[in-house]
Amino acid sequence: MSIDQPISDILRSSDIDKIVIPFFQRPYSWTKFQIDQFTSDFENAFENPGLKHFLGLVVFVKNDKDDKIIDIIDGQQRLSTIIILLSVLRDAMEDLHQNSKWDEDDSQRNSDEISKIKSLLRSKSSTVKLITENEIIYENDFIEIIQKAILDFKDKTVCPRLEYENQSAGNKNRFDVKSKYLLEFGDKRITKAKPAYKNYIELNHFVMSQVSSLKSNGEKFEKLILMSNTIIDNFRIIPFNVDSYERAFEYFEVLNDRGLDISALDLIKNECLKSQKTNDEREKMFNAWSSVFSETIEQSMNSIQFIRYAYMSEFSHISSKEIYSEYKKLFKSKNHRELHDYLTKKLLVKAKIFRDFNLKETLTETSFHNVIQLLKSTKTVQWYSIAMSVLNPLYQNKHLTLDTKKSMIKILEKVHEIMFSLNFANVVANSIEKFLPEVASEITFENEKQFNESIVSATLKLEAFMNKEGLNFQSVDISQAKEWTNTFSKNNNLGSMFVFLFKYYDRKSSDDRYYVGSLEHTFPQNPTEGNWPGINDSTKEELEDFKYSFGNFYLTNSIENASLGNKSFKEKKNSYIENSLYDILPIESDLNYSKVTNWDYNLVKRRELYIQQKFTEKFK
Repeated sequence: MSIDQPISDILRSSDIDKIVIPFFQRPYSWTKFQIDQFTSDFENAFENPGLKHFLGLVVFVKNDKDDKIIDIIDGQQRLSTIIILLSVLRDAMEDLHQNSKWDEDDSQRNSDEISKIKSLLRSKSSTVKLITENEIIYENDFIEIIQKAILDFKDKTVCPRLEYENQSAGNKNRFDVKSKYLLEFGDKRITKAKPAYKNYIELNHFVMSQVSSLKSNGEKFEKLILMSNTIIDNFRIIPFNVDSYERAFEYFEVLNDRGLDISALDLIKNECLKSQKTNDEREKMFNAWSSVFSETIEQSMNSIQFIRYAYMSEFSHISSKEIYSEYKKLFKSKNHRELHDYLTKKLLVKAKIFRDFNLKETLTETSFHNVIQLLKSTKTVQWYSIAMSVLNPLYQNKHLTLDTKKSMIKILEKVHEIMFSLNFANVVANSIEKFLPEVASEITFENEKQFNESIVSATLKLEAFMNKEGLNFQSVDISQAKEWTNTFSKNNNLGSMFVFLFKYYDRKSSDDRYYVGSLEHTFPQNPTEGNWPGINDSTKEELEDFKYSFGNFYLTNSIENASLGNKSFKEKKNSYIENSLYDILPIESDLNYSKVTNWDYNLVKRRELYIQQKFTEKFK
């Protein structure tokens, strides 16, 4: 006897009134790639009527408050997609039925088939079967709107029903009015990015493509029936009812042990929730989790990177593979209140710091904003652990004296010196990867005096490490200009880091907030003879030496950089002056861009010599 069953069984079961995607689940997230795979599987099942398509396990637990409500633990992405597709098929059938004339038998058959799908999508206690609680903005509403039949929209004044009823007879189109309603439901930019909206559009396009070539309405309706029956009868699942939330959360770990696609972050969240005894406790803990991972860490940011460096800023080095196991130990040592406090106080503060590492603008005061920009100029992340520890009291709004702030700035500048030197040294970063979290874990705040002492001690430890490993400005040799030209030709980031170093220290005492910016090559990377006469007389090697000499570099913003392109020096100079472009050479120098009328190889080489000397004097 087969243990799998049609997916329709779980949708029509008299023991299940509602299917809920709980608040602690990840939002619906299937991409076009997964939808394309799904529709390809559908076509295969449709073309082979005897073929069963196995969707896998659907794991659920009965709700604490109502055993006719099931909470989905695993399978929400597949279930949500099935629900959307069935909704599209129902609406397409209803439109076709209403827009055409049918004889009595066909009309009855149509009504029966439509009712069959409606019964799968409707709950006895509400208008929809699938309820989603796991997305704050729009997605829950979208999946509900998609499931609803037109007549389920009761208020005719603010819903698709009114627009649908105003459509002309014979041209009724539920998809048009519902998709428009979804688009205008909230911010259009956000709406268009939501998977439920995008996949609704995609699946409707798929259904329409299946019937558009058929000539008669009868053939079209027959095809829609066969499509719905393919879903109802041939798409199979194994329903798996776990008897408690504790068992359900353990299931996540079983999936992970089997190597399935569950991220460390999912498992850590699971660890937060599984020890909570009631739904209220779970919701409170989930809200604490969301304050960090939904409200503070933006979707575009690397959450796994954050959770790793947050741990290393407080404890010790861990590899990516150790993230879950170490957090599991950490959370097991805490009771409900301690774990909640850890999320809402410690981890939330670190999330705010991490967010500022990833944004152009930061929320902290100017001197710290600027030193964060200095660290960001290295295009590395190993410094995150120490920076999180050092900045923590600042982001907790602790009162700090000027002397303490100077100590904080100094240690961050030392970390930058390590990362800057590493970029130009033939050194493997393994020792740094483990050493910096060790130093970070020693920086703690009990009171300001103790905090300042821990920073001074950590700074001395860093300096000893720098000298031992040769990772300091003294070890950076820029006297071999040709080698540096080759280095900069391969990586623009190194050039912008190099120029920003001077900018930071030249303007350290100013109150201006400044940013790394974009590297501008005055003599362009792709020069034209018209703008730069005489370039055809130079060898390829000479041109490379011209382009990638640090005497040829400036910092500008990326928009300005793109607009300058291959323009002549005269045109660029006007833009430079207007936009206060940063030049390493001081304004009083005869070699500053504002003082020269021509930009040629000899000028760039003279600037290069000046910068070499200045680097030696200032940093070595």
